[in-house]
Amino acid sequence: MKMHSLDMNDLPSETSNFSDIQVSEFPEKRIAALPIVDPFLVEADLPEDLTNAILRLLSPDEVVFVALRLNSSHHFSDEQGKEEKAPMWMALTGTRLLVVAVASDGRVYADTFDQRSIFEYRNGLSGDSLKIEETSLFSAIWERKRWLLKEAVRLFPLPVYEKYLSLAENAIKKGKRLHAVPLLQKSLEHTPTLKAYTLLLSILLRHERHEEAEALLEDALQRIDPIELFEEMLRIFPNNAEMPFYLAATCENHQQWDACLHIYQRLLNKAPDFDLYYLKLGEILNTKQEFEAAIELYQKFIELRTASEKFQKGMFHSWDIEEFHLFSADPDLAKAYFDIGLIYEYEFKLFDLAASAYLALLRHAPFYTDAYKHFWQVYQQLFKQTPDAAPLQLHIPMFLQTYQLLAPQNYAANVTPEQIALVEQHCNASAGLPERYHRLKEEDDERLMHPGEQEYFRRVQHWLTTLVISKDDSEGIEAYCEQVGNANYPLLHELIERLANFLDIIPPKCFISRGKIGISVRNTEHPFIFIGSEHLQPDNERFFSQAELVFMVASQIEHIKSGHLLMTDTELWKSLGSASFDGFLLALQCLPAGGFLSRITHHVATKGLKKVYTMTKASGMQRWFDFFRKPADSDEEKSEEEQEKLEDAEGNGKQATRPESLFKEQVVEFARHAIYTADRVGLLACNRFDAACSGIFKIAGQGFSELDDLQSQGLFSILQTRDKRGNFLYFEYAKRFSELIQFALSDAYLLVHSNVVIPSKTASAPPVEPVIVHNHPDNSVLLKERLKLLHDSFRNDLLTPEEFLKKQRTLLAQATCFDDEDLQLIEKLQGAFTDGILTGEELEQKLLRLFEK
Repeated sequence: MKMHSLDMNDLPSETSNFSDIQVSEFPEKRIAALPIVDPFLVEADLPEDLTNAILRLLSPDEVVFVALRLNSSHHFSDEQGKEEKAPMWMALTGTRLLVVAVASDGRVYADTFDQRSIFEYRNGLSGDSLKIEETSLFSAIWERKRWLLKEAVRLFPLPVYEKYLSLAENAIKKGKRLHAVPLLQKSLEHTPTLKAYTLLLSILLRHERHEEAEALLEDALQRIDPIELFEEMLRIFPNNAEMPFYLAATCENHQQWDACLHIYQRLLNKAPDFDLYYLKLGEILNTKQEFEAAIELYQKFIELRTASEKFQKGMFHSWDIEEFHLFSADPDLAKAYFDIGLIYEYEFKLFDLAASAYLALLRHAPFYTDAYKHFWQVYQQLFKQTPDAAPLQLHIPMFLQTYQLLAPQNYAANVTPEQIALVEQHCNASAGLPERYHRLKEEDDERLMHPGEQEYFRRVQHWLTTLVISKDDSEGIEAYCEQVGNANYPLLHELIERLANFLDIIPPKCFISRGKIGISVRNTEHPFIFIGSEHLQPDNERFFSQAELVFMVASQIEHIKSGHLLMTDTELWKSLGSASFDGFLLALQCLPAGGFLSRITHHVATKGLKKVYTMTKASGMQRWFDFFRKPADSDEEKSEEEQEKLEDAEGNGKQATRPESLFKEQVVEFARHAIYTADRVGLLACNRFDAACSGIFKIAGQGFSELDDLQSQGLFSILQTRDKRGNFLYFEYAKRFSELIQFALSDAYLLVHSNVVIPSKTASAPPVEPVIVHNHPDNSVLLKERLKLLHDSFRNDLLTPEEFLKKQRTLLAQATCFDDEDLQLIEKLQGAFTDGILTGEELEQKLLRLFEK
């Protein structure tokens, strides 16, 4: 039975912690032998001989609800005429009232009254009294004695099940909900009632005892009417949404469709904007074969769900690799899309609408392999009807590449070579590696950027301005590594120029590292590509094919273009053992979600940490390493007061007092989304999803071992690989490929591809816009941002005035928009700053005005 987790906000919070109390458990050994329902209703000083006397009077299944000592006595007389006055005790069972007294010699007086007895209760100043038939019983003056007698009188006429139910309600009122559980269970054993089921279910769900809740509802549907139970739930808990959901799900298991419809329709009337009700009603009507109404409800659910704030924040998405076809997707939304597609495909034969539903599903749940099969089936039907038409905004060759790499066996069973050849004849989108590109336009550049990258950049931008920009440490690479040129690596050199021109930046230098693997970008001020030589040797197993090389180089150039190094080439990144931002990205993508930071101390040598520890004392970075040096499980818990202060600071937009929280949740997300953007550009450049995947695996450590099985087993199977301890190895890869597939199947990919890619079959035709190595563009926008970052570092006392001026001069020397007169003015302004005539803020403002001029 599938349950939807909801919050229960209708009940007050617990005031104390109570463990489950079974009917036969008691704090006092002297009364442990008696079958007491609730120890609180029994006086704790029961004598042992009295306990034995009561036990002999009880039938096998009889229990004691109330037991108290009365302010009455029984007179025993022996054969010699001596009298003994013994106190009288009252014991209330399920159906009887026992009055017992025990003499010192063991003699027992007992009187029994059943529920047919006529009784009269009186409340007096000196004590209460109870007259049953001809017997008068009195309580002591103490409040507890009087209260116990009142409870006995109140419970005496009630049936057994109502006695249990009454005690349970009292426990709930006092906040002792778990104390009420066994009482309600006993009540249901005697007589099932709507109220007992409702109260017990509310407690079980409140304390997340879901299996017991499901078993309770299974039992309820065998004994009572579900609609009556639902009405009782609304009467007692009118604002509780979780209980009706569990009841409706149980009704679904029993195929009680009318009861399900009644429940969801009533709930929908109370909350017409709650999306899940539409989904459940759609599923039920689909089962009842009322397809048109079902589709209308499904579509309303999709509209409400996708517009919700929780959906936009990814709160409905599943990250469970156990159900990998739903990984990174909202399972409810996937269900709605798939059901709509099936109805259109099989019931209405509306193949265009079915294809649209399946495509929407794939763009949301990229690992949903059944959707690939069904989409291809309906696409074939559409193709037979109108082969020259293009009813869908989809790059069909990219779809087929993705389908084949994800699930090769499924692909082979459903896609034939004849179908592929026929489709490619009428398909406008190219399937091969592009030979030339039109220069990327600004609007296409925006389509390529992952929306999450800009969002997380905005969140971390202020924090990053407090970090120290590190000095260039790449001179050794440039001095001793082989630089790529037209003479030694003509194809790679030409590829870098072509891709840089395509992305509209100055072609970066490229250096070869002998005997190394991987590809990265180095140097903040003059970025260059650094590539391991093994990827360029044809006899090496990590050799990049032409399409793989295009993907990798284009991705790295995108990192340069987007300024990822500018934001991250700081002392912090180097302290993490990563010589560049790309090194951090490569480490990140190979670790489980959330695992990078918790395992960072395993990846950074202790010696290196000590060196950085000393290095960063003067730069205000000490607090970071105090955090990183602690074991992952030793984080101190914040007090409630400290936590409130932290939340208040974050809520007011202030810098948080605990920087590791920002680092974990936002900087790492920025890094992830920077990868996603670079992957998009790489895929667009190579136009081959299989090349993108194999290239990513070839620069990996552990993931490289899976490359041989990629074509045979498929990406879907490989991403579910576990280690010896049962942990999933490729969680980050799964997230990365999920994002890449979603882009590959998007209308944005088809649009940008048609705008910029000149397919190989038309390579001889002249491009619309000549593609040549262009002169240096105006880089004023980038330089202004870097000047602002530099000034923020100076303003936060992270740079001395001398260091500030030196770095500022280095940045301004890169400007292409200044003439000689401007440069002379800049020199005078900097002199005025040195002489104390201008402040740092005034200098910054005057330099920015020069850029605007």
